[in-house]
Amino acid sequence: MNENLKLAELYPLIAEGLAAGGTYRFYPKGKSMLPLLREGEDSVVLSSSQDFKKGDIVLYRRQNGMFVIHRIVKISDTISMCGDNQFRLENGILPSQILAKITAIYKNEKLLTFDNKKYIAYVRLLPIRRFSLKTIYYMKIAFRKVFKGR
Repeated sequence: MNENLKLAELYPLIAEGLAAGGTYRFYPKGKSMLPLLREGEDSVVLSSSQDFKKGDIVLYRRQNGMFVIHRIVKISDTISMCGDNQFRLENGILPSQILAKITAIYKNEKLLTFDNKKYIAYVRLLPIRRFSLKTIYYMKIAFRKVFKGR
């Protein structure tokens, strides 16, 4: 039996459970939510909810079918998302693309609550983190351009 099933394969069953009021816990893959979510170590709990606000972490499905966990950065007619380890916003997400809200995070099996002082400080510092990531990215490009020509 393959224990590493893809979320796309499991989602119909997950959606059914969420619609019935249940939750689903899994270990997300990827680096876009670092340092908050570390692949293979941290897990998240999905819950069905249509009550979203700026700062919430959600599971959504892109137009190409890819499942993504990112943070809501802006809400207007559409929603803008961004991973904590990224600086470019993904705009134009429709509310119907949001499949679930992350209602709990387990860091090495220890529950991280969203009212935890460290978590609150982390969220407040995210704009500075994104600015730093963007600055480093453009500095690397400039560095390559300057030294590649030599």
